[in-house]
Amino acid sequence: MNIAGNIERGSRFFPDKAAIVFEERSITYTELNAQTNRVANALRAAGVQAGDRVALFLPNIPEFAVVYLGTLKRGAIAVSLNSMLKPAEVEYIINDSDFKVWPAEVEHTLYEHPAIHEAAVFGVADDTRDECVHAHIVLKPGQKIAPEELSEYCRARMATYKVPAKITLVDALPKSATGKVLKRIMREC
Repeated sequence: MNIAGNIERGSRFFPDKAAIVFEERSITYTELNAQTNRVANALRAAGVQAGDRVALFLPNIPEFAVVYLGTLKRGAIAVSLNSMLKPAEVEYIINDSDFKVWPAEVEHTLYEHPAIHEAAVFGVADDTRDECVHAHIVLKPGQKIAPEELSEYCRARMATYKVPAKITLVDALPKSATGKVLKRIMREC
């Protein structure tokens, strides 16, 4: 049994007893169990699998314990980042920890750019990591923008490790007969 299991046990045996006390606040075992379950379910919905690393970038507050325990309940590895670290230190830790990047999250950010008609984000094997992020972009008619400008746009809106290492402008994305984007084909190019 891990510490997250102890929270479930505590909610059964001591439901109204304080599990966390912080300044004027207290969270009971029942409340803590419910909150950590919500975190675990949110991580599952986001695609986090057992063994994945999850960065925790929070100060020393009760929410840190909730997210930490919820991460453990999901079976993921909680990587605590000190909120006092400098940006370069955080970037090093993140790049060294093999965090996951969800293509849909990066695509959502790209779709917010007014020049982008379609975007497909996918991982490509890399010598320094398992995979790095690539994006193929279809611009709206009459729009012109350099891949470097799109990289800067992404850097301003997301963590550095999520920014596509390579952005390729294409006329169209390969699609199946049903309209599904065929990222496998782009990955092979």
